[in-house]
Order: sequence, then structure tokens, then C-alpha cells
Amino acid sequence: MKAQTKSGLLARVLVLAILSGVLAAPLTIVHSDTSYTITGTVVNNSGNSISGVTISIYSASTIVSGSNLVGQYVKSVTTDDNGYFKVGLDRKSYTLNFNKAGYQTSSLSVSLNSATEYNYDLSKIELKRSITLQATPSTLEVHDGETFTIPLTIKNAGEDEVVSITVICGKGYSVSVISQDKQLVQSVYIPASGSATVSVKVTTPIEATDSDLVIKVVGNLETDYTVHLKAMAVDGDVLSCTYPGRNVMPSETFAFAVTVENPYYYTETFKIDLNTPSHWRLNIENDRGEKINLITLGAGESVSIQVTGEVPYNSTVGDYSFTLKASASGHIDELPLTVTVNNVSAELTITSKYPSQTIALGKTTIYPLTITNPGTKQLINFKAEGVPSGWTIAFQSSEGKQINSILVGAEASESVNLVVTPALSSSKSGYSFTVTATGDYSSGKITLEASIGGSYGLTMKVDSLYFETNAGSTYTETITLTNTGYSSLNNLYLSLSYPSGWTVTATPIKVTTLDPNSKTTFTLSISPPTGTAAQDYLVQVTGISDELEASQQSIRVTVNVESSWSIYGLVLLVVAAGAFVLLYKKLRRR
Repeated sequence: MKAQTKSGLLARVLVLAILSGVLAAPLTIVHSDTSYTITGTVVNNSGNSISGVTISIYSASTIVSGSNLVGQYVKSVTTDDNGYFKVGLDRKSYTLNFNKAGYQTSSLSVSLNSATEYNYDLSKIELKRSITLQATPSTLEVHDGETFTIPLTIKNAGEDEVVSITVICGKGYSVSVISQDKQLVQSVYIPASGSATVSVKVTTPIEATDSDLVIKVVGNLETDYTVHLKAMAVDGDVLSCTYPGRNVMPSETFAFAVTVENPYYYTETFKIDLNTPSHWRLNIENDRGEKINLITLGAGESVSIQVTGEVPYNSTVGDYSFTLKASASGHIDELPLTVTVNNVSAELTITSKYPSQTIALGKTTIYPLTITNPGTKQLINFKAEGVPSGWTIAFQSSEGKQINSILVGAEASESVNLVVTPALSSSKSGYSFTVTATGDYSSGKITLEASIGGSYGLTMKVDSLYFETNAGSTYTETITLTNTGYSSLNNLYLSLSYPSGWTVTATPIKVTTLDPNSKTTFTLSISPPTGTAAQDYLVQVTGISDELEASQQSIRVTVNVESSWSIYGLVLLVVAAGAFVLLYKKLRRR
């Protein structure tokens, strides 16, 4: 028993001694025909190494799941700080899956079946980021105060991820991130193999300078996109005028139509000034004729204004210049305007459609006149010379208002009526007189002629201006009309006015023509109705022709009570007296 124990102990010591010798000897790696080493370095798209990448190794298989080969899991390794990995494998075919958060998963097939070297170097394996950014353009021209947006598309080729978005820009720039539904956002959710679109809203400062706008998207990794902003000076005029030069006359008014446009990308208030020649008075007006000196316009807006004025009366011939200015934020835009004063006006012309007329004594006649001013605007005064004694004249506007002068614009005409009434004592010979129009710079005249064509006169005689009659009776009266003038009278008749209910008629009703110094008679029938109260009444008569009318005459009519009614009254009185006597006697007997 003891011998056996000693023998076993000795055997153990011998084994330990052998193992100690083996371990103390140098390590020699002996490759069998089935043992290989695979090495490589994992880098990003910039060529920088990626640490912590997990490489999962599967034996290759022909089993298909969807579009992927499915194999049996073998082992996994992780890249070191330098992105390096090393793994030992048997002689087979393998699939290596490279995976790290923030990067797209990548697969690589390796076959060691035909390898002639035991060390299989994969060199560099590139992993692409899961998150990519798309934004255009990479360079953008901007202007002071401009607000614009940059669309940004974030694509995710990896797993679901929530990313934060920050934007960094130069001094004075205002930036924000806007979602598609116009909301401010700081982060967005992006599903696997999905994308999200946002807009970066930027407002440049008033005095912008070049700057880089950096968009940072941070999830598992940080991804940047840079847009270079190039500040550009505003190129555009504030003031413009299609017709900056005018030809005018002394005392003439003028107006320049000017457009004020805001070329900036922000709301601005412009101060409007105007320097003028000496002794000139000019105004800056809006479209309502109001005087203004400040205009506020939004980005790109414009408005129309007018520069108005009047050339001084004593201005000499020549060019007169003045400047319209628009000032804002230290910027000044100037617009030169020119007024050219021309020579004094040419002579006025006066014309009449009827310069020679046949007129009747005591009757008003109108001479229509047209005043044409071929030069500058001026006030025209009228005067008539050589007018016959006793005649009356008056100048009237086309509206019938009596005037002595009228303002006539440059190269314009005005209508005036000369109203003439000849004296009744004028003879039948012809007359002429002159109308003179005198303006500030020029004058003109016209000669008018008048021939007396006759005069009119009408008198009326009533045989009796007073008579008596009874109610219900008819009384006749003779009315005589006499033409006392030198011209025939036409359509003569009697105009009658009488008490209501009476019947008053004239015979004949009308006389067509009555020659000079001729007479015509009318029979007037007057019938007061039965029951007319006894008193005085008036019947008024006027002789009228187309040319004139005679003075009105009043006929007094006294209406009396008829005699038969007086007899009836007396009889009644006698009967009443007899009845009274009989009654008295009868009462006395009692």
C-alpha cells in the first residue's frame, strides 16, 4: 500500500517537472492547416480610426432570410483605441458584421478556404455615419436686415434616433430652427431609415459682415454642415422719376411724379428733403395732396409722391435745378430735377361764333367769345371799348356768373359770353365795338358788330275799368291791343285772372300776327255765377305776345242783388204787417 503511494507521488512530481520545463521554454505558435489570423483597422469617411466597434463573426451559410445570408455565430471582437482588431479563425468562410452606434452597420464576407497565408489582413474598413445632412447652397449672398431660410434634410441610415439641432453664426445674426409646421424646435425624432426636414431661419444684422453659419446635429454622433454667408451691399435707388425735366412759363405750376422705393430688406423710415432755387416755393405731397417729410416703407415696398411748385412771376429764361433727397440710417439718395423756364407767352386770340348780329332794341343779345392762350397760364382781364351810349354790356362765364377776368391755363381756351342790351333810343343804323383781353404777359382783341333789326311795343286799352252786374248775368267788355313798335308781334292773346267759379272768356282766343301800328280787339265775356254775394270783385287782364307783354289792367266788377228778389221781399213785408194787425184786433176784443 505504501509502495503504491510512493509510486503515485513520484509520478506526479515527474509530471510537474515536465510541465515546468515546458512553461519555462519560449512560446512558439504553430499553425495547423485550420488556424488563421484576421486583422484590420476600422475608419470613418475622413480616414480617422474608430474605437469600440463590435465585429460579430458568423460562419457563412447558404440559408437565406430575406436578402441576408444567415450563419452560426462564432465570436466577437472590439476595435482598440486605434480602431485595430485581430481575431483567430479556422479555415472556413465567414461573415463579419461591423456595428457601432452612430454608424451604419457594415458586413464583410471572408473566405479562408483557399488562403495561402495564415495572416489575413483586411486593411481599412470604412464605416459611414448613420446621420447625414443635406442643405443648399453651401455659399449664400445676404443683405443687411434680410430674413431668409435654409432648408435642411436630416437622413438616418441607422436605428431610430433623436437628434438635437443647434446653429452657430456670426455676431448680430439671429438664427432659429423651424419645423415643417412652422414651430420652433431644438430636436427631432428620426426613425430608422427615415428622414426629417427642418428650416434654419436667419436674420442678418443691419451692418452685416461675412460669416460662417454652422449647423450641428447631435445624436449618437455629432454631424456638422457649414454655409458661408457673404454680405452684399444693397444695390438700388430710393428715388426715381420717369420725367425729371419740365418746360414751363413764368407763373405756371408744375409737378414731378416721383417713386420712393425701399431697397432694403427691412422696414425703414426715410426723411425727405428738397433744396430749392432762391425765391421758389416747392412742396412734397402724397397722393392726397398732403405735405409730407417722412415716409415709412416695408422691405421692397414703394409709394408715389409729387414735387409741386409754381414758377415765380419774375423768373428769367433758363434752367433751374433742385435736388430731392431721401435719408435713412446714414444712407442718402439724391434725385436731381430740372425746370426750364421758356419765353413769355404769344399773343392771345379772341374769336366769336357770331361776331356780327342783328339785335332788337331793348332786347338782350349774347355774343359767345372764346379766349385762347397759346403761352403760359395767366389771368385775363376784359374791357369793351366803343360801346354806344345808353347800351349796357356784361361779361359772363359759361355758368352765367358775371365776371371781369378769367384764369386761362397754358395752351388752353376758355369760353366767355358778352351780354349786350341796346338802348331803346338807338336808330336802325349799324354799330361796332371792340372787346380787349389783357393778360399778365400778352393781350388780344376782337371787333363785334350789331345791326338794329327793329323794336317792339304793345299797349292794351280796356273800354271800362268798372261796371256793375247781377249774379248769373253776363257782361261783355272790349279789349284793344296796339302794336306800337317797329316789328310785327306774333301770337297775341289775353292772360286772364278772375274769382273762382266765374266764367270769363276772350274772343278770339289768339291773334296770329299784329303788324306795326296796327290794332286788334278782343271781346271779354264776364259771368258771375248765381248766388254770388253782392260786393266788388277784380278781373285782371294782360295782353301777351311771343315778343313781350303789355301792362296788366284790373277791371272792378260790382255784383248787385236782382230786382225781382226786392219785390218778393216787399210783398213778404206787407203780408207780415197785415198778419200783425189782425192778430192785434183779435186780442183786443177779448
